Amino acid sequence: GHFAVSTSDSVEALALAVRNPPDLALLDYRMPRMDGAALWQEMRATLGARCPKVLFISATPPDLVAKSVERLGQPAGYVKKPFHLDDLMRVVREALSH
Repeated sequence: GHFAVSTSDSVEALALAVRNPPDLALLDYRMPRMDGAALWQEMRATLGARCPKVLFISATPPDLVAKSVERLGQPAGYVKKPFHLDDLMRVVREALSH
């Protein structure tokens, strides 16, 4: 019942979210132009209550990502790279079910 839209550009991701707010945003913690934490902050500021749940994907250990984004709130979860697709799908399903 869901479909995915992807981009490798954080500025374009913000524009896509503004045009059609997603239910869940999978953000790489380290991205060019704007990292995942900054993108989440911009999404929260721009979208307000329409801001999607956020799932961070990163090679950075989840506890370090959590410490970096704790001022923004609690993300829906973390997925450590490299990951198996089954693990990613499980975390996505969990995030969307809450």
